[in-house]
Amino acid sequence: MKRRIVALLLALSSIFTLAACNGNQETGSASGAGSSQLLTIGTATTGGGWFPMGGALASVLTKYMPNTTVTAIATNASLENLTSLEGKNLELGMANSDVVYQRLKGINGYDPFQEELATLFMMDEIYVTVVVPTDSPYKTFKDLKGKKVGTGTAGSGFYFMVEAILESYGWTYDDIIPYQASNGDQADALKDGNIDAYCVLTPGKYGPSAGFVELMTTFDCRLLPFDEEQLTELPKEKPFYNGSEIPAGWYEGLEEAVPTFSVNTQLCVRADMDEELAYEITKTVFEHVDELAEVHPNWGGLTLDLGCTNMILPAHPGAQRYYEEQGKTVTYLE
Repeated sequence: MKRRIVALLLALSSIFTLAACNGNQETGSASGAGSSQLLTIGTATTGGGWFPMGGALASVLTKYMPNTTVTAIATNASLENLTSLEGKNLELGMANSDVVYQRLKGINGYDPFQEELATLFMMDEIYVTVVVPTDSPYKTFKDLKGKKVGTGTAGSGFYFMVEAILESYGWTYDDIIPYQASNGDQADALKDGNIDAYCVLTPGKYGPSAGFVELMTTFDCRLLPFDEEQLTELPKEKPFYNGSEIPAGWYEGLEEAVPTFSVNTQLCVRADMDEELAYEITKTVFEHVDELAEVHPNWGGLTLDLGCTNMILPAHPGAQRYYEEQGKTVTYLE
């Protein structure tokens, strides 16, 4: 009887081992000859710009990298993407420089990284946009003191960014009435007259997100500029923020540039990603920027010089190798 039980256990062990081996063959590393792999990109909410940009990236990587299937998923953006990378729940994640910098340093209320992450390349800068009804009496952000302002959800990267902007004015969240809600809910609240202003981060030089365009075309509204003093001083204190401007023509009907803050973005991975895989992803992206831009215009600003400039996390060795082959030097934001 004991011999039969032992034999049965050995047989079951062999079955499970064989199944595990077969599973590993289906999702092996990039260096495994003939193996296939599944990669997931963390983006942002479906109404923002990162989600369709991630879809374009996933499509191009799947098309040109053999035995590789890449999927873009909706997330709550930078903080969730970085945490999911640490937890090995994503292979690639988009993130804002302010969140990356503050997590790396463990400052301003951010927890330091528990796992080592790296950057493949920097992406386009994205703009802080403040929307008010066209007939609003407010002329600049300074006029919003004491008003009800949409700020994004509490604890999000953008919520902390708005907090930093408030501090540059000498304010705290006590100096406004914060409306903590998703982008879609903020837009609805502005239309219904339940808030005075709606703040959101939206890409980039080549036009805003689809959700933002819908708001600007279905509701009589305008962009509110920030004030020159804060645009000059805040980047000195917090170098991950930029004093910038939204260019005229950014969306149909925008006739003049709007002074605002911007923040750079990047594609992050775990530091222990296979070097050859990181190299191939980076190489594939820069060899097919035109095709990426055809799918989503905000990829049109990606260049090699932009991609390796003002990194915060270390460049992944695979990406570093590609830049060196192209004669480029990686620079870092101090």
